[in-house]
Amino acid sequence: MHVLLAVTSLFGGWQLTYVIAMLPFNMPDFVESFIRFWLSVTKTKYLGNPEDMATLALLLYWIITSLSICVFILICNTVARRCFHARKMNHKMKNKIDDAQRKFFDDLPGVAGCKDKDSIFLYSNAEHGKCVGLQNHQDIIGRTVQDLPCIAACSNMYHQQDQEVMRSGETLQIFDVHPSSDQQWHAYIVTKKPWFDDDRNVIGTIFNGCDITNVYSMALCSALEKWSGRAQNSYALTENFSNIKLSPRESEILFLVTRGKTAKLTASILDISYRTVEQYMEAIKLKFGVRNKIELIDKAVEYQSTQVKTFQQFF
Repeated sequence: MHVLLAVTSLFGGWQLTYVIAMLPFNMPDFVESFIRFWLSVTKTKYLGNPEDMATLALLLYWIITSLSICVFILICNTVARRCFHARKMNHKMKNKIDDAQRKFFDDLPGVAGCKDKDSIFLYSNAEHGKCVGLQNHQDIIGRTVQDLPCIAACSNMYHQQDQEVMRSGETLQIFDVHPSSDQQWHAYIVTKKPWFDDDRNVIGTIFNGCDITNVYSMALCSALEKWSGRAQNSYALTENFSNIKLSPRESEILFLVTRGKTAKLTASILDISYRTVEQYMEAIKLKFGVRNKIELIDKAVEYQSTQVKTFQQFF
């Protein structure tokens, strides 16, 4: 493959160089300057014959055109391989959903579809395809939220929600705010459920939602934007704290943080490094599905109210 690429590039470069040599124009000054500079750097004796300079110029053209053709072939090959892989994945994903399942999602009102365990879309109905800006709703097969510009900003949150639904095996209700394909902002109530096979093994998630965009919902979206600092967002309406499992060390750190202790003070109290506390904090935020310390404290207060265990040694 590499030999063929090199031969093709060199041959194509030579043909282009021949065409350039046939064009009625003089050698550009910058080409001659570059050749003189290269001869001086390599300490090669200058060839005084003008024909020698022309030969070196053609050699330079050959190198440049050969490299250009090589890069062009590599780019085309990469694009072709990705297109082939996407078509192959699309065909593979289609085979995972039978006609009866597709009809089930097509008949559901609002937006509906399903994803596999890696949050890759296996299918969605026409309403959802229209919502995310696809001309054919089946084009979503094999893609992730990251590939859909309308909702890509919330891809991490959607993935966390999917993982939580599959881990807990319970339903989760979501309040989504994002622009649709019509360039207008919309609000949705979406229900996510675990998708089981015949043996009751979780194989992905199923979602179904309805557009609730109106004056009141957009007013709520505006208020939430001021609170969260971002317009496009996804809010979990149901909490399942019983499924959040914290290690003893995570519980200790969460206890201290919710009582106003800084990361440095927490590290000092627990006799661990500041970086270790930060790593634990990131793991805790991931488990609670939050992005910052303020959101974590809000969730943690609710979580700790359901816990029996306390840490009286820190009072």
